[in-house]
Amino acid sequence: MKITAIGATGKVGTPLVRGLLERGADVRVFVRDPGKARAVIAAGDMPGRLDIVPGRLDDLAAVRAAFSGVDVGFVALGPTGDQRPLQEGVIEAAGQAGLPQLVRLSVFSTGHHSLGLNQRAHAELDDLVAHTGLPYTSLRPALFATSVLDAAEEIRRTGGWTGAAAHGRNPLIDPRDVAASGVSVLLDPAWWGRHHELTGPALYSWPDVAALLTRELGTPIGFRAVDGAALRAAALARGLPEINAETLVARERAVEAGENERLTDTVRALTGSEPRSLAAFLHEYRDVFVPQWEAA
Repeated sequence: MKITAIGATGKVGTPLVRGLLERGADVRVFVRDPGKARAVIAAGDMPGRLDIVPGRLDDLAAVRAAFSGVDVGFVALGPTGDQRPLQEGVIEAAGQAGLPQLVRLSVFSTGHHSLGLNQRAHAELDDLVAHTGLPYTSLRPALFATSVLDAAEEIRRTGGWTGAAAHGRNPLIDPRDVAASGVSVLLDPAWWGRHHELTGPALYSWPDVAALLTRELGTPIGFRAVDGAALRAAALARGLPEINAETLVARERAVEAGENERLTDTVRALTGSEPRSLAAFLHEYRDVFVPQWEAA
């Protein structure tokens, strides 16, 4: 199987490319920084062949060339902000290249009427792919467990973190399980032509996550609920771009509304293994959460 991957140095892209190489696939990665790709993928003596192609996503001729002559393409790009026009261009180039199958990283609960900005934006991108007539598959993972790491600095400093969703629950998923699911989908055409919704094994509210961290660290960790305006202001104050702050607030609204409160068995169906637990993830990263006064 010959595969082109765009977004190969991200949370999902890197383990996905490594998984493909371990399974013997020929993988072409189209990247802006070949040195970074070579370092993070570290293909070594894996049985597959890695071809690193330098280029820019706004060079549609180069993107078309990257998609030429392969069986399937994988794209992991953001749906909003600066990445939105890049993703639209990649979809256009894939169609022009006659790509036999496009597999795109999307998001859980994608829909035009979601409260989440990403969910609505991915629905619009689905429409764009449909308009091109490309054979199409999407991976729709729940919120990544790594999103909890975004709160690590605040937890270390204050013993808790701030959000706007005190009650809604998420089926948080480890990005490595998303990558493993993607490997299975990319290598087996039987899984093509579907939207695969991927979740972790359990539902957690943010206070539930705080309780897990409390047990893991042996010190009280709290969650402070604020309104959307306060959350947005705090996000901007710590340097998040405006689109990121707006996306964060919209995400919390969607969570609080219960949009994500369901589980699927898709990871097990695709990989043959149960998804990693959030408790195991937090244990793996426990040191980044230890409050400053406990670490002293």
